[in-house]
Amino acid sequence: MVVSTEHPYGAVGTIMPDGRILPHNRAILPRGAPADVYHAAAVRQAEQWVGDVQLVLEHLRTLPQTEPGNQLAGRLALERVGITGHSNGGGAALELCSRNRQCGAYIGFDPWINPVSALARRTGLAQPALFLFSDGQSLTGWNPEENQEQFAQVRPNLRGATLLLTLRNSGHYDFADLPLLSPLAPLLGLKGSIEGERALTIVRALSVAFFDEYLRGQPQPLLQNPTAAFPELYNNSG
Repeated sequence: MVVSTEHPYGAVGTIMPDGRILPHNRAILPRGAPADVYHAAAVRQAEQWVGDVQLVLEHLRTLPQTEPGNQLAGRLALERVGITGHSNGGGAALELCSRNRQCGAYIGFDPWINPVSALARRTGLAQPALFLFSDGQSLTGWNPEENQEQFAQVRPNLRGATLLLTLRNSGHYDFADLPLLSPLAPLLGLKGSIEGERALTIVRALSVAFFDEYLRGQPQPLLQNPTAAFPELYNNSG
């Protein structure tokens, strides 16, 4: 089962159970603010997102008590949870997995390290982890060099099976479906030169293989040599 968490005020719009619509709030990440103000805002957002995911996990855990008639109640293997995220979500997922051993495996797509706490950077991850980075080929203001400098504080503390990959000719948003929405996406800085469907084919294949191996115990040859299957990948794991 896959659960997609919609984060209020970070999503374009969130419809609450009572019908209220919570719109996106640009002030959550005040672009153009002094660096310390922006960083503090990013940390607050990451903490909110960590809390959102923890709330979802707790809701699923208590389904047998709160909704005994629910078809999912008692049928979920919550001791084998994979958590993934892109950009801000990748950073929040990293923060969560550093604290919560219910996270059995982690995947980060161009995870934003800026809001990851100093404690989480030192703690790192004991779980298997897959990091797939872009090479920064876009116009969005994403700074891959700065992100990699901060990731260097995390990398020595990755203690589980770890795969570090870069997708060549990719932009920050090539790990999502946003680049597929318009042929103008490259001109708007929403993707690199890699073909959008190809990028998502690689994302899907790696995600399924990684979680199948480390959560379901099904060995995946793709993970042994991903660059052979997808020459667009560069392996940084060595």
